[in-house]
Amino acid sequence: DSLAIGTGAEVPTIDPRHATGIEGIQVTQHVHDPLVWVENGEVKPWLATRWEVSEDGKTWTFHLRRGVKFHDGTPFDAHAVKAYVDATVGPGAPASRVKSYIGMLQAAEVVDPHTVRLITDVPFGQFLWAIASYPGGIPSPTALKKWGNQYGFNPSGTGPYRLKEWVRGNRLVLERNEEWW
Repeated sequence: DSLAIGTGAEVPTIDPRHATGIEGIQVTQHVHDPLVWVENGEVKPWLATRWEVSEDGKTWTFHLRRGVKFHDGTPFDAHAVKAYVDATVGPGAPASRVKSYIGMLQAAEVVDPHTVRLITDVPFGQFLWAIASYPGGIPSPTALKKWGNQYGFNPSGTGPYRLKEWVRGNRLVLERNEEWW
């Protein structure tokens, strides 16, 4: 029913834009789902059920899973993906680890509520692998707006676990997301 894990370091944040250290990355990945997942070296659908890439290799169109909600109840849709891209690599976005990791990502366009286009500045064959890792975890746009720079201490993803309690320097408790897709 429960599992306690001791770690060698404090989790610094549960914000996919700023996660560092193995402890922070692991917790971030349990709270936030990416569009695609890599398992045994193979890219698999996750929050996106399928995708296509343009002939020039710079526009990726993702068809999103329906009926998914963030932990705070906000619906997961193309607008949520765009909000994260805008907050991460858009004009005026603050420096983040994501920019160094998926800096080729330039913009997101909403095609319809369940379809989003991600546009890169150059063709990048490893793009799916890059967005499958922790910086590709999508946070709730409602929570990002509400918490601003404090989002990493008040995360709301679509992942299989949600933050239950965090006593800095003592314990961080995740609980099962009973509504996980």
